[in-house]
Amino acid sequence: MEEAVRSVADILSQAWAETTRTKQENLRKALNYTLNHKKYFTNFLLEGSIPLSNNLSEIAVKPVAITRKNSLFSDSVEGAKASAIRMTIIVILFNYYRLNV
Repeated sequence: MEEAVRSVADILSQAWAETTRTKQENLRKALNYTLNHKKYFTNFLLEGSIPLSNNLSEIAVKPVAITRKNSLFSDSVEGAKASAIRMTIIVILFNYYRLNV
């Protein structure tokens, strides 16, 4: 199965990414990025425990990003620190509750 998926990935990269010609700079950059990082995009073929998406990472980082965005509206450095401490405690409690219940 692994070899079949690997051969399909090789065929797709050769047939599509390597032969596609475009004048659109952003698409060309994306294709070159795909070709240059091909071995990293196929790591899931080597180890079955590697997830195909990074949704869990995105979910874990979301509260940090939201807190950073909300901290822009703090009136002082002390207020931003207090907000960060409050959000840290909330996230810790949320994760503790989620893992232990």
